[in-house]
Amino acid sequence: MSSIKKCPVPDIKDKQEILGEHLYVKISHIINTVTDTGHATVSENSELISKVTGILLERENDELLHMLSDESFLKKRVEEVLSHPDVQPIPVDPYKSKDVSDHTASTNEELLFDSVQSLDSEHCCKITGMILELGKENVKVLLQDKEKLRLAVEKARLAINSSERDFIGEMLYQKIETVYPEHVEKITGMLMEMETEKLKDLLQDEHLLRQCIDKAYAALNKVS
Repeated sequence: MSSIKKCPVPDIKDKQEILGEHLYVKISHIINTVTDTGHATVSENSELISKVTGILLERENDELLHMLSDESFLKKRVEEVLSHPDVQPIPVDPYKSKDVSDHTASTNEELLFDSVQSLDSEHCCKITGMILELGKENVKVLLQDKEKLRLAVEKARLAINSSERDFIGEMLYQKIETVYPEHVEKITGMLMEMETEKLKDLLQDEHLLRQCIDKAYAALNKVS
């Protein structure tokens, strides 16, 4: 049985996809709190998370950014979507008969989720979904080898964090371009040296963001 070399990572084609990836992660935490996850499998919960994410992605970028940086605001929006009659958790009949293979697959999903959660509680839903895309046989390998699972989780986490920063970079670029279009790339690069959480704060505070942009512009002029 071949070893796992990498986790599959969705191709990032535009900022909407980047935003969707990060939004999915945050929504998964809320969904797992709002719904009774003890009576739903990971795959069923993932369907609900994907549906809610898709609905919220239709909002304007400013509101989406607010949702990313404000957990309570995002929770309100998620609960609004969940309250709609067309968006409900999928009921599971515990007495419904299943064949052995279905039961085994479901058990492995739950075991994988528990294992991933112990390694990364913040991104456990998204990472579990990414690893499940590797296929049943590879999932079995990971469940039997803690070190391989740890490496797979780490690679998936890096991919998620990278997607988040890519989106932030896109948003910064757009804002800087309206102020200093001739230096937009350099100033964006300078600001992207900050930590992710600090960048999120900047995007929510136009005054503070403008101060940082002006400081970066002044620094460029001193060098030139």
